Amino acid sequence: MRRRLLVVLLAVSACSSAGSTPNAARSSEHVTSTTVAPTTTSTTMPTTTTMPTATTTTALAPPSRHVSEQAWIPFAFASDVTLRYPSSRVEHVGFHQSNDEGAQQLEALPGVDAVTLEDRGRGTGSQTSADVVVDPDSEIRAPVSGTVVSSGSYVLYCDQRDYYVNIEPDAHPGWKVRMLHMTGL
Repeated sequence: MRRRLLVVLLAVSACSSAGSTPNAARSSEHVTSTTVAPTTTSTTMPTTTTMPTATTTTALAPPSRHVSEQAWIPFAFASDVTLRYPSSRVEHVGFHQSNDEGAQQLEALPGVDAVTLEDRGRGTGSQTSADVVVDPDSEIRAPVSGTVVSSGSYVLYCDQRDYYVNIEPDAHPGWKVRMLHMTGL
């Protein structure tokens, strides 16, 4: 059984390359999928005659999910830019280092179910990007009010179509909020 979760990457940057296309090799680290497969255990039966090896297959239950229902509420901020959840059905937030030069540190708001992932050696702050895991059937909205300055698609993992949107937030012209890993525009 395979279950894919939609992950929307959000990064706030102060760099001037708002129209640049994400680098597929760098961006590929942000996609999250969960795979649950049967576990196989081999046991040799102790007997005086030769017996074939017995194989037992046990299907594992998928891990429990906690999806929060809320109305696109704020979850983090960077300076004067407030980020709202991109979905009304959010499972988790994972902060990590951005690939973008000029990436701004994001601060989680109280009560946000989030973790900060380990250092990726990118030379940016530990919370300069956020992977927001959402229900794959939910509507995706912009996390800020602003102007879409570019959007497009690229190939992720050499064979998967991935989409991005760069938004210049009204609250801070010249910055961009980048959304990645959407299933369409």
